[in-house]
Amino acid sequence: MVEFYAPWCGHCKRLAPDYEKLGTTFAGEPDVLIVKIDADKHKKHSPTYGVTGFPTLMWFGKHNKNGVKYTGGRTLEDLTSYVNSMANTNRLPGGALNDKVSLSREQSDVIASCLKLKNFRFVLRLVSLTSSLSWLRSS
Repeated sequence: MVEFYAPWCGHCKRLAPDYEKLGTTFAGEPDVLIVKIDADKHKKHSPTYGVTGFPTLMWFGKHNKNGVKYTGGRTLEDLTSYVNSMANTNRLPGGALNDKVSLSREQSDVIASCLKLKNFRFVLRLVSLTSSLSWLRSS
């Protein structure tokens, strides 16, 4: 996601804290970039992407170099939900994975083996990576 902003823009200043948190939220996703472009310094890019006001938020997917203007809400929750829907990710505001994340059969088998061997350190590390215990409760 790209934010075209102007340093003097009040709306941009209000968005800044949540947009910074959005960057933190998706820092663990190698295929998601949260970027800011100072449109005052880089004026040549604004007309290319139809930027007429600030802030302008756009999504550029792997196969869409023209971008799609984001017109939704400006809360961290709204932005996180949008990026998740566009990037097929499962992040909560702040970076944890949401409850839509599931383990593969192979991951479940490894965890089951580790539990039998009482290798709890490995299981806890894997659980913290997935940040979801719902699969464990249903076993």
